[in-house]
Amino acid sequence: MHREITVKELNWDNQEEWDRFVDASYNGSVFHKMKFLSYHPKGRFDYTFLGFYTKKGALAAVLPCVVKEGVLRSPAGASFGGIVLKQISFITVYNVVQNFLSWSSKKGIRQIYFTHAPLIYNDKFAQDLDFVLHYCGFENRCNLFSSILDLFWFAEDDPIKNLSSPGQRAIRKSYKEDVKIVETDDLEEFYPILVKNKAKFGIKPAHSLEELNKLRALFPGYFKLFAAYYKEKMVTGVFSFHCNQRVLLTFYIASLPEYQHIRPVNRALYDVAVWACKNGYKYLDLGVSMNTESNNPMEPAWSLISFKEFIGSRGFLRPYYEWINPGYIE
Repeated sequence: MHREITVKELNWDNQEEWDRFVDASYNGSVFHKMKFLSYHPKGRFDYTFLGFYTKKGALAAVLPCVVKEGVLRSPAGASFGGIVLKQISFITVYNVVQNFLSWSSKKGIRQIYFTHAPLIYNDKFAQDLDFVLHYCGFENRCNLFSSILDLFWFAEDDPIKNLSSPGQRAIRKSYKEDVKIVETDDLEEFYPILVKNKAKFGIKPAHSLEELNKLRALFPGYFKLFAAYYKEKMVTGVFSFHCNQRVLLTFYIASLPEYQHIRPVNRALYDVAVWACKNGYKYLDLGVSMNTESNNPMEPAWSLISFKEFIGSRGFLRPYYEWINPGYIE
């Protein structure tokens, strides 16, 4: 049954075909594109790009991944990975996964790890792929908690009234204090604020300033910085990614703590949500809210989740799958 799909190892020369396929898929995002992955310095990741073709030579699925010492990971150097599909039949999804596992066994791969985007990233609300992965031996090892905002009611004339009472007070406080939200290109002013915020948790930003500038140059219009200014000083920044036509992701949210009382973060997120709605997005992903200091990867960051709820966000799963090759012998 699964011989109907052919697996081919592609390369950077196939970028145009690959990225065009991701754009036309129902579950792809900017993180699956070769163009996005190309921002990494040479040698950081040795990518394998798998294309899955039908008998008629049509591309049915793609998978960006890294294979190292018998372990395959997708994503690597991105937020989401896994198999990207077009609007294809259930049996074709099954054939894609079966042929992928056959290819993996031939390559001596003993473990596979996928991190998928939450369901709202899909243009088609379907879980064919999830079912097939489970059926073929993948296990959902854990889920990360993503705070996601449905933007449907931000199209109203006065969306503030739909916020919680504390949320409404925070937004009105920011207006009273004359906080101004501006879309800006000033990453140089924002980046030290981001570094300072991350340092509180003993970590560094996932991207250097040079990498953020490189990404912005690669994808003009995909990356937006919305900054809150107080008395002409940047006090908060929200750096967002266009993931696909449905979802805008607030990848970095950073603020100077000494200005918390004027509620610049609340206001910035509110204005980003209004902007996203006006520009055709269906959802605003406020990112995962996990306690990175815990040994349990599913330990929630309780206060962070509560904060994001001020604007009406709700939880969605960012699933993490694992497959262990039952035929692998050391």
